[in-house]
Amino acid sequence: MAIRCPSDTFSIAGSNMSAACFRVVFVTLDVSLPMSSTSFIVKQDAFVEAIASATRTRVNLVQLQGIVSARSMIQSSIRILCSLAEPDAQKADETIQVFSKQLLYIELNVRGFPNSESVSISVTNQQYLNSDSLSCLIIGLVCGIGVLLIAVSAVYLYCNKHAESQDEKRLHPVQCYDLLVFRNL
Repeated sequence: MAIRCPSDTFSIAGSNMSAACFRVVFVTLDVSLPMSSTSFIVKQDAFVEAIASATRTRVNLVQLQGIVSARSMIQSSIRILCSLAEPDAQKADETIQVFSKQLLYIELNVRGFPNSESVSISVTNQQYLNSDSLSCLIIGLVCGIGVLLIAVSAVYLYCNKHAESQDEKRLHPVQCYDLLVFRNL
């Protein structure tokens, strides 16, 4: 029995241990085809191969997420949602950059699928992408505040050491620094 990984993680098909789940960035493809869901189910492996080929991704990293049927009076159509598991945000961005709808149409046609009605591609788990940026921002802010405190302390100590009167020692560090700089000009 295959395991169910937590959100924003993925495991290769057939894995049966939660340790097999690894963190990924999902690139989502939304493809509409003018065919019935029954016809699609028979050809779904070929569809996954076409997606992998068009996105230059390994077949085992492509997952079908869902199929929605829509019927009109003229023909039936389906909307297929699939995800590509990419190891990091940079690889996800590269996949989106190299993706070509024309190449996908060719790959689908070669495998016997009708012409696609529409295709969209996006990165779905922005939270993962932004969590690294948020961590960097927090670390940057903490380091910046630390450097500022050290600088103010250094100026204060310098001013106290070089002040000529008690009044100068009681000045705000910035005012004291300005006084000393102007005195030395």
